[in-house]
Amino acid sequence: MDMAPRKTAKTAKTPQTKGMRIQLKGLRTTRELRAMLHEAVDQIEALGLKRVRGSNLYITPADEQGNPLTHIAKGKKIPDIIIAEPYRSAAEEHGL
Repeated sequence: MDMAPRKTAKTAKTPQTKGMRIQLKGLRTTRELRAMLHEAVDQIEALGLKRVRGSNLYITPADEQGNPLTHIAKGKKIPDIIIAEPYRSAAEEHGL
């Protein structure tokens, strides 16, 4: 008994969202990085965007000459940093 392969029902594809790329170039101090991040947020707001969902920032730690670092003071490995979403008050939750 030869059976044909079972066909599956086609499901509607959900639209794929495309994130926005923000690239900060060059060797900079952390103070300069802060200013560049502020500039990026200013440009996002200038586009009329009021909210963003999820953000990833990848940096390459470097020394003064621009050589990549894998360890920081006292030989500690450079950790990941995760910052949770901001606390929303009850008033914000209820639109007050």
